[in-house]
Amino acid sequence: MKTFKSFAILLAVCCLCGCAATSEIYKVSLGMTEQEVVNVLGEPQSVSFKDNAKYLQYRLNAGGLFETDPLHTEEYYVRLVDGKVEAYGKAGDLDYVKPGKMRFEF
Repeated sequence: MKTFKSFAILLAVCCLCGCAATSEIYKVSLGMTEQEVVNVLGEPQSVSFKDNAKYLQYRLNAGGLFETDPLHTEEYYVRLVDGKVEAYGKAGDLDYVKPGKMRFEF
């Protein structure tokens, strides 16, 4: 019985760790400057422009036990207007960042 209880606790801890979002995107906040975003997230994977906005694309850890596994990463975007963060999140969270609408400049 003691072995079962230990196993159940270990399993619960593993499940909770797997659900934890450890992405650095949560350190970004509205109003931050581009340099502040780069200080937190590093250099973006790519940059694009549309209308009056600049989009920084990042591939960040989605959380879980295997943080260095590239299969556990997701695309995140930061939208800057007048040099400050106006919005950020996953591709589906931002109007411009949807499949078929991407235009990146490297």
